[in-house]
Amino acid sequence: MTQPLTTFGLAVLMLLLIATTLAITCLSIQSLPPTLPLSSFVPTPVSMTPPRELVAPDDDYVQKRLLFYAIAQAEGWRDVDTPGPKGERGKYQVTPIWWEDCNRITGEDLPFTAFYYTQEELVESRMLYYWFYYGGKTDEEKMALHVAGPTGITKMKTSKEIQDYIKRVKSYLPKEK
Repeated sequence: MTQPLTTFGLAVLMLLLIATTLAITCLSIQSLPPTLPLSSFVPTPVSMTPPRELVAPDDDYVQKRLLFYAIAQAEGWRDVDTPGPKGERGKYQVTPIWWEDCNRITGEDLPFTAFYYTQEELVESRMLYYWFYYGGKTDEEKMALHVAGPTGITKMKTSKEIQDYIKRVKSYLPKEK
C-alpha cells in the first residue's frame, strides 16, 4: 500500500524539479555562441494585472462573425464529412474548386482534406481573403461570391439562384432597426 505524499515530500519534489530545470538551463546557456549576450535570454517580466477596461470588439468584427454564422446556417450545417452535390464539404460547404482558388490566392498548397476544411478559423480566414481578392464589399456581394464563385457579384442581379441564396442567408442575420 502506498503512502500519500506529505507536504514536505511535495516540497522536496518541487525543489528537485526546479534544480533540474535550472541545471538544464545553465548548461544550455553555457553552450551558446559567445556573440550573444546572456541578458538577451533573461525573460522580461510580465504584468499579471488585468487591463483597466475591456474593449468590445469593433462593429466590423461583429458583422463578420454574424455573416459567417448566417452562411453556415443557410448551408444547413450539413455533416462535414458528407459531400454535397458539387463536392462541397465542411460547415461552410466549400468546394474543391474554391479550395484550389484559395490556394492560388494565398500562395498555400493545402490539400482539400477533412483535416483542413473542418477547421473553422482556417476556412473563415480563406473566405476573408477570397472576398477581398474578388472585391466583395457588401454582405450581399460576399454572399454572392460564396455561393457562385468569382463571377457571383456580376451575376447577383440576374441570377434567381443567387438572389434566393442571399435571401436565405439574410434570414439568419439580425433585423436592422
